Amino acid sequence: MFATTSLNGLIGHSALVVGLAASVFGALGLIVATVTGDARLLRSIGNYAWLALGGAVIAVVVMERALITRDFSLAYIQQVGSRDTPVLYNVTALWSALEGSILLWLLILAIYTAVIMHRNRRRLDTRPRTRRQYPQGHRGQHLDQHHCDGGDRPTVGHVHRRG
Repeated sequence: MFATTSLNGLIGHSALVVGLAASVFGALGLIVATVTGDARLLRSIGNYAWLALGGAVIAVVVMERALITRDFSLAYIQQVGSRDTPVLYNVTALWSALEGSILLWLLILAIYTAVIMHRNRRRLDTRPRTRRQYPQGHRGQHLDQHHCDGGDRPTVGHVHRRG
């Protein structure tokens, strides 16, 4: 399968496989941690986001390198690259076709996921509540938002049963 592929193709493909595996294991780990209430597993989910981001960055950098060096052993470079175009146009050729555009969106979404995981890392330190940990009657209760403490802002009031 990789006999005629260049080093760029091998590294890029490997980076995408690592990113995909990190994404799948991160999603499965999040589901398991949420259902079981495993706080340690929940805290480790951020590592998968960083690993997926690393895979996406490496894949984009390798593709850009292949475009700039005109590595025509890759099918994508054969489709969008040219020896006659200046380097700047070869750099922007990354998002000129569907595959490169998807690779660029992969990078943007991996950055977004890593930023969100980093910003919310302190929330992951708290133990998640499972369905078994809610008090009896939780589904039939709601907060009364109209209770005021004398000021003009509503405060969290008493818990009432819906009737």
